[in-house]
Amino acid sequence: LSGVRDPELDEPITDLEFVSGLEVNDGGGSVFVRLRLPTYFCAPNFSYLMVADAKEAVLSVPGVREARVVLEDHYASDEINAGVN
Repeated sequence: LSGVRDPELDEPITDLEFVSGLEVNDGGGSVFVRLRLPTYFCAPNFSYLMVADAKEAVLSVPGVREARVVLEDHYASDEINAGVN
């Protein structure tokens, strides 16, 4: 996830501490990631990009067959999560 960057700040989401949770099921090849941005009103287009990029990054890891990335505590979380997942 360190390769996923905030499009506005051009910093990795890991350095910005946007990853609030990560669960790996080694046996099933599934990964669940929770992202939380610094404010409830972060631009939805940038928020969507970070969630989509995080999902793509997780799916690129060998052995991962399924990835779910969820944005929490954002005014457009439901729409963004539905669009990405």
